[in-house]
Amino acid sequence: MEELESIKESMQRQSGTVKLTDEKGEPMVYDEEKNLFISDLVIDKEGAVCALVPLGHFSDNTIRYIEKLVS
Repeated sequence: MEELESIKESMQRQSGTVKLTDEKGEPMVYDEEKNLFISDLVIDKEGAVCALVPLGHFSDNTIRYIEKLVS
C-alpha cells in the first residue's frame, strides 16, 4: 500500500516517531473497525510503521496475561 510507504518516509524525516494527539494529549485518530484510538506511530527494528496502543485500551484479562508474560 503506497500510503504506508508515504507515512514511513514522512516519519523517517521526523525522527521515526509521530504523536497523533491534540494539544490536550487526546488521540486524534480512531479506527472504527478495530474500535480503538491511535495516539502514537513508530518505526520498528524491521522498518515497519506501527501504531502504539496504550494497554489501558485492552481488556483486564488481556492486561493480566501480558503481565504474566513479562514478569
